[in-house]
Amino acid sequence: MWAFFFRKLAEFLDGKPCQALIAPVDIFLPDDDDGAQSVVQPDVLVVCHPDIIKDDGIHGAPDFIAEVLSDSTAYKDLTQKKALYERSGVREYWILNPDSGSTLVYVLENGRYLPARELLRGNPVLSSALDGFSFTVV
Repeated sequence: MWAFFFRKLAEFLDGKPCQALIAPVDIFLPDDDDGAQSVVQPDVLVVCHPDIIKDDGIHGAPDFIAEVLSDSTAYKDLTQKKALYERSGVREYWILNPDSGSTLVYVLENGRYLPARELLRGNPVLSSALDGFSFTVV
């Protein structure tokens, strides 16, 4: 599913200043005030500021991240990664559930994620960070 999602996203961004990337890509995000960093590898991400793209990965918050839920990653995606992405300033975070076909959408506003919107299979999910992009889980 995530390869199909990535392909649709990359096609949408073709010719635009933002770049879609697919795992494995290391993202280095500040973890606390002491300068410690967390390194994560989301399934799909979009970077609109090329200056954060370095040879060893992405140094700073991507504009958009999507994770595809699995039994082995669900807890971490829904708790730890969500909190890290929020603290780091990721503008939009989608969690795609291939089993149910639902998509959870978190949008950053004033430094906090608004309560998640859940869109069910067959309903288009519109991005607020990537103006004009939508995806429908079928």
